[in-house]
Amino acid sequence: MSIETDDVSSITHAVSSVFKTVNLEIFNVENDHTKALYRLAYYQKSPQTVSSYLEHLHKIQEVRSIAISTKKIF
Repeated sequence: MSIETDDVSSITHAVSSVFKTVNLEIFNVENDHTKALYRLAYYQKSPQTVSSYLEHLHKIQEVRSIAISTKKIF
């Protein structure tokens, strides 16, 4: 999953808190004064679980876009 956000204080914490019960790999792969891009890797979650993650991420005002891939991205 890739998540693009506005680059604001504590955004990494806000994003990672959505996944607090998951063994998660999160990488901040880009940062500038206007945006931050994160790549997250997690393994074999049910569609209902992923839907719940998306619902919580969409509640974060600074999230600009979310992309999901079933391929290994790292």
